[in-house]
Amino acid sequence: MKKYLLPASIPLIICCIAVITTTVFPAIAESNQTTSSLAQNEIFEPPAEIKQGSPLPDNFEAVPEPVINPAPATVELSDQWGLDYLSIDKLWNITQGSRDVLVAILDTGIDASHPDLVGQVAGEVNFSDSPTADDIYGHGTHIAGIIAASLESPGTAGIAPKTRLLNVKVAEDNGTSSAKNVARGIIWAVDNGASIINISIQISDTSPELKRAVEYANDRDVIVVAAAGNNRFGKNVYPACYPSTIAVTALTHESRLAPLANITEWVDLVAPGYKIYSTMPEGSYGYQTGTSFATAYVSGYLALLHSMAAGTESSESTHQQVLALLDLGSQNLIFHGHPVKTINPELLLN
Repeated sequence: MKKYLLPASIPLIICCIAVITTTVFPAIAESNQTTSSLAQNEIFEPPAEIKQGSPLPDNFEAVPEPVINPAPATVELSDQWGLDYLSIDKLWNITQGSRDVLVAILDTGIDASHPDLVGQVAGEVNFSDSPTADDIYGHGTHIAGIIAASLESPGTAGIAPKTRLLNVKVAEDNGTSSAKNVARGIIWAVDNGASIINISIQISDTSPELKRAVEYANDRDVIVVAAAGNNRFGKNVYPACYPSTIAVTALTHESRLAPLANITEWVDLVAPGYKIYSTMPEGSYGYQTGTSFATAYVSGYLALLHSMAAGTESSESTHQQVLALLDLGSQNLIFHGHPVKTINPELLLN
């Protein structure tokens, strides 16, 4: 398991929690307020040479194929077993996220017009060859709903419903992407205020450009969360296996490793990733399975921790405080001989 946590920070963070828990947080029904310098639905224009893009290399990688089962437009939270499994409702008593925390989703785009996602996307950019930043493939919208679907929405709830998103389209409309596009997306996300970057894409070979982009984010205190891939005991997957990322694999509601979910020495966390119900393009919903969706759960959880840590008096950066909170609110597990951690907010709050 990669060493990304900062246990030495824990005593200070405990003091921060004591202060935070005395704060009165907005009620769920309160209307969202935008306090960030980013305007709602602002469109960011990349430099012309980036926006136009270039032909993709022959070895570009596929985003895992969706496993979709249409579902009714109105559901109970019980349909989202991951929220209950992680006891997120307990953390919601403290925070449901912050409009100042931006989670960048590097994926196939987002359908920002979905009823559950209206007002949740703060900005977007398109590094693909597609003429639109919208989600045609159906992967990125599913990720977006897991992280930040509004609690006032008709169908689903995100783990951090008051967090805003950056739609960074780096994959084509057929679900493929390249290390070059992902690297560009990381740099753009950092430069446009992302606190957390969700990368539910697997690249089979390392890339100097991709590695530099991950280091660029890490140097600027931006947390990169990446999917460990769906090849079980397979080869390295990038950017997940870089030391400065948080690599996430998937488990089922029975606390077992999800089908094909990768588990190896560089995997850091396990999270719900089996038959995950969330938003799909054109106002629909569906179930998907894979480490992509476990990654979204971790990104959403980190967004909650970020909102807890932000604004507290500390000699440490918010980045360091968030990682310390993550360590405090996680428990150790062993999967197939490999030590990993799983989220447990009750440890954080006790």
